[in-house]
Amino acid sequence: MTIPLDAGSGPRAGGASPRRYRDLPATELEPLLAGDGAAVSWHAVGFDGEAPFAPFLERLPGDMRRVSGKRIAEFLAGRYCAERALAAAGGGNGQWLPRGDDRLPVWPPGWTGSISHADGIAAAAVVASTAGRVLGLDVERWVAPDQALQIREMIATPGELSLLSMLPPERALTLLFSAKEALFKALYPQVGRFMEFSAARAVAVADGELTLQLSERWSPAWPQGTVVRVRFLLRDTYVSTAVLGASRDGALPPD
Repeated sequence: MTIPLDAGSGPRAGGASPRRYRDLPATELEPLLAGDGAAVSWHAVGFDGEAPFAPFLERLPGDMRRVSGKRIAEFLAGRYCAERALAAAGGGNGQWLPRGDDRLPVWPPGWTGSISHADGIAAAAVVASTAGRVLGLDVERWVAPDQALQIREMIATPGELSLLSMLPPERALTLLFSAKEALFKALYPQVGRFMEFSAARAVAVADGELTLQLSERWSPAWPQGTVVRVRFLLRDTYVSTAVLGASRDGALPPD
């Protein structure tokens, strides 16, 4: 799917440039985030141009004002989606999320969420936090075949790629990358450290759901062998994945 962009009415910088982003319908991510028993709210946006979020530049952290225009657009798009998702959930106060010492977003007390962005698309999801609840969301554009060859060994084993042999190799690799990113985002608030891609491996796939198994101990609460289900949605130009709070199936003995 090519994301249509709204060049018509909307916020304007100095009353001049037309809006270069478009709020996407809720159905864009609904198969990923609905129906797990928790009230997950989400928002997604498509964007292009040099400064699609120019009206929000005053909210940009000072240390980001010297980064590339692409990085600025992605950051603002993600924060915009997070603010919209929080507002829809009844947890927003109109303020954009600050960053913590680890440079990751700090969600308001009582809420947990996840932000993702790729080339020209961003999304965020949020849910009321309860004991043990996790939420991770990731969106990735399909990688090109030549790029897939360069990063394949870092992301996946031959067995994992074989598991997804129904997809072209570069799409299988993109899906595995995205699924593991969603897992990392979901568990980072609990484990407090970043993990290598080899720390989880795909062991099953069926009906829009990829099963990952932790191949090492992430924390006392997330031991080696724990199985986590990752929902995925394949689009023409990108893949999206999500780990929800009800996705954990407990620990199984590792192979």
